[in-house]
Amino acid sequence: MKKRMSNMQVELRTHKLIVQLAALDSESNDVRRKLDEHMTLPMGKVIERIPGATLREKAKALGLSHNTLWYWAKGRRPPRKHAERLAKITGYSVRQIINE
Repeated sequence: MKKRMSNMQVELRTHKLIVQLAALDSESNDVRRKLDEHMTLPMGKVIERIPGATLREKAKALGLSHNTLWYWAKGRRPPRKHAERLAKITGYSVRQIINE
């Protein structure tokens, strides 16, 4: 039986193929930039690793408002001081979290 690839594996494979195609065209820096923006670590993955069952519990564990986590879950990036706290809790690097 064939194993199914996870969404992350599919995205990574797609990313690699597009980068290879973009490398063929030297004028495609814009394509690479847009692709890199698309292939960043989703904030949902970061939030999943915060202890707590609900966004409210997770926000309380961080000492933040529920709305702040909600905005992050929708794709906004936290400021560096919050990213440093998230990095300690989640195991992701600050650079991955704030997308540097």
